[in-house]
Amino acid sequence: MDLEKILQEFPIYNKLSPSELEHFISFLQVIEYKKDEIISSSTKHFDYIAIILSGSVDYYVFDPLEERAIKVGSFKRYPIGAHNLITEKSPGVTVKAKEDTVLLAINIKDMQKIEEFFPHIGMHLYKGLVKAQFQITNRALQILIKHHGRKISSKSLNAE
Repeated sequence: MDLEKILQEFPIYNKLSPSELEHFISFLQVIEYKKDEIISSSTKHFDYIAIILSGSVDYYVFDPLEERAIKVGSFKRYPIGAHNLITEKSPGVTVKAKEDTVLLAINIKDMQKIEEFFPHIGMHLYKGLVKAQFQITNRALQILIKHHGRKISSKSLNAE
């Protein structure tokens, strides 16, 4: 896989000199998942921040009242593992490969090195990842609230 060519799709990497680009690429890993394989969950920690290069994933949140997973959404070309920037704890979201999926990943332990060598890229990555994490968390909360709102409303109607 030609990582240099892939990175050219993202304008921020075009500002790197050839030697900087080569150094940045040394931090990248390509990780492949088969359809239905769990990428991360509360019991399977994902030690990377990544973007989906090909394929797609489904995000699920566990509903403790229903004791089942509720689908948050399906995503392509989307960041995964943003919560790793904030905490080592799982955000309570399960990420599952919807189809054969390829991720371009950076081990979370390498983020500090990237910040040192490439501060503008490190900041760009953080902004994008935090935004993605907020969107997923917000979507999960909206789904749970809506789901429980319907459940509460139907119970209220049946009680009358």
